[in-house]
Amino acid sequence: ESALAQAGPDEAALPSLRLALARQGLRPASVARCFALVSLLAHRHLGLRPFDAQLLAARAVIDNRLAEMATGDGKTLAIAIAAATAALTGMPVHVITANDYLVTRDAAWLRPLYAALGLRAATRLPPDSAAARSQAYGCDITYVTAKELVFDYLRDGLTGTVGAHGATAKRRRDALAAPLARLHPT
Repeated sequence: ESALAQAGPDEAALPSLRLALARQGLRPASVARCFALVSLLAHRHLGLRPFDAQLLAARAVIDNRLAEMATGDGKTLAIAIAAATAALTGMPVHVITANDYLVTRDAAWLRPLYAALGLRAATRLPPDSAAARSQAYGCDITYVTAKELVFDYLRDGLTGTVGAHGATAKRRRDALAAPLARLHPT
């Protein structure tokens, strides 16, 4: 743990790191600092030290690339590192899993890590009410299956509302365009 603490920021640096991520996006130096902090907190709160392969996979995801990992290689922690980093920019993050069991398991298991970073994680499971769906999507990180996400998208398109604020789908896409462009500076 001492090597991680020396290599990266400690928890006291979280506010300045969040500000840097929000203002500058996912620049390599900020991402590296964030990965160091998330790795340190993963060890403290989950008892896990990320392997290099997990950090490389998290970086690939942050860079909008695919990362293939075999069973047992630690996809859950790799995705958590990427999800936490993206969420610290202020953007909502959706972690899409294969089934309801993984939605529940992963969100519950990683909640202490996210809480240590000041992030709220939620699950979106059937048969959530409209209010519960809206609340889940209002969190920093939402765990959901692909099926539920698609049906929520279609449902929102039919009703013309999305999320807790009742914004139309087009207004929400337009509102997200600028922050998304800012996250990946050229």
